[in-house]
Amino acid sequence: MLEATLFVAIALSITLGGLSYFRQTSEAADVAQTVRNLSSMIAGVRAGFPAQPDFSALMPGVVIAGGMVPATMTNPAGTGVVSPWGPMDIGPAPGNPNRFVLVLRDLPVTACTRLGPFGTGGAAMIGERVVNFEVWTAAGEFVTADEALR
Repeated sequence: MLEATLFVAIALSITLGGLSYFRQTSEAADVAQTVRNLSSMIAGVRAGFPAQPDFSALMPGVVIAGGMVPATMTNPAGTGVVSPWGPMDIGPAPGNPNRFVLVLRDLPVTACTRLGPFGTGGAAMIGERVVNFEVWTAAGEFVTADEALR
């Protein structure tokens, strides 16, 4: 009986460890894919709007129709931009149409902390010209911002 209990405890430990490792690996792969996709989309938007005076016409439908969004970032209907965690939005920055914003919704904390770190000089994982990184709750409450970039 003692051996059976010990066997079950060891098997349970291995199973839980494997599930935890799988979840972390999956999250890391999602973050890496998102960084590649966001970098591609940002480059596409910057290349697709050189003749425009600003980004005031920028919206999800425009970037999808213009081929600026990787196919893996469109919803099944082809009408919206998504990340592995939920819907995304893209458009002109509020109050400053000379800049554009990307909003990733429903990010888990682990993804947020992996996407958020900035290097020296303001370089983020997704590029050199990221000027702000903000965290908001699902209820729309502001949590924090990277003060070095504001």
